[in-house]
Amino acid sequence: MHKNRVLFVTNLPSPYRVRFFNMLSPFIDLTVAYLFEKGEHNRTWSIDDLEHTYAYEILPEIVVSDKIRFNPSWHRFLRNHDFDVYIVGNYTSIGEITAMRYAKKIHKPLIINSDGGFILPNESRFKRAMKKRLLAMGDHHIVSGQNAKKTLLYYGVEPTKIDTYPFSSIVEQEIIDRPFTDTEKQRARYKIGIPSGRSVALFVGQFIARKNIEHLLHTALAARNKRLQFVLVGQGPLRREYETFIASHNLDNVTIAGYKEKELLQSYYKAADVLLLLSKSDTWGLVLNEAIANGLPVIVSQYIGAAYDLVKDGENGYMIDIDKDDYDATYKLIVSTVHTRAMAASSLEIAHKYTIEKQVDAHRNIIQSVCDSYRDTL
Repeated sequence: MHKNRVLFVTNLPSPYRVRFFNMLSPFIDLTVAYLFEKGEHNRTWSIDDLEHTYAYEILPEIVVSDKIRFNPSWHRFLRNHDFDVYIVGNYTSIGEITAMRYAKKIHKPLIINSDGGFILPNESRFKRAMKKRLLAMGDHHIVSGQNAKKTLLYYGVEPTKIDTYPFSSIVEQEIIDRPFTDTEKQRARYKIGIPSGRSVALFVGQFIARKNIEHLLHTALAARNKRLQFVLVGQGPLRREYETFIASHNLDNVTIAGYKEKELLQSYYKAADVLLLLSKSDTWGLVLNEAIANGLPVIVSQYIGAAYDLVKDGENGYMIDIDKDDYDATYKLIVSTVHTRAMAASSLEIAHKYTIEKQVDAHRNIIQSVCDSYRDTL
């Protein structure tokens, strides 16, 4: 049976993306072009450290700045290879725009794959016009959820050209069978050194400004001496600033645990009662996929792309307006979610709908449909 020859253009070999490509590759003839050789300013992954079952190319790049970088050999690569369909993982970088223009030039189908997106109310007319023009180049669009779809509609993409897919970093077997019991959670807390008798509100992510950890610290201040421990797992340039805040306010109900590898991170998910993700901006937020796969209720901000698909308000968590800076309200909402087994069960139910297996199925079907439609026009 003929396998569609697919070029997927993306930035970095992030582990969850490589995992997805490995699971997709048995069904298509996949080549992945990685445009970022040296990583981003706060993230770097090496393809050599990861197993892969597909062809890939890491293109040498010239870096002008974090936002301006290009690949001098990219045109030659495109001319020397032939594909049935071209997929770009974004549409704003020089390399991805080059691939988009090339696909249109040789009259091959172009799919724009978006992991998320938000409408920017203060965006200039010029930027909005440019985005509309670039997005209009796509023969089809595949997006991670309802918020991303809403964004594409805002920029003029035809509804018939948009399909959603269940974005995830989790495979089905990683979803726990049932919510953890209180006894299991207490044992996990003892293992990681959490004081006995305290509930746990967990944050996992980078210690950077847009993650809005300041809101969590002020909430911890409002919750002082109320048997609730805030545990921050991650690393980043603002760690020293957070440690200074904790020390100056004598917050013994905040633990900075540092970065944890995946295996050890499971102990923190097991120990937690709720996950907090109150970012000022997150295109998706894969940590939500991991949290609900571990049966955690979640409290999120309105600026998390995944929130509009993975969070059912009042069922497995809540969305809050972080612009109000109401730390007492955040604390009360946290208290209302802990020890709520119904919310834990609801999170697991949602998690089963968002797995890499289902993400692969969605991409397979859309790629096949787009290729079939293209062949019918020949």
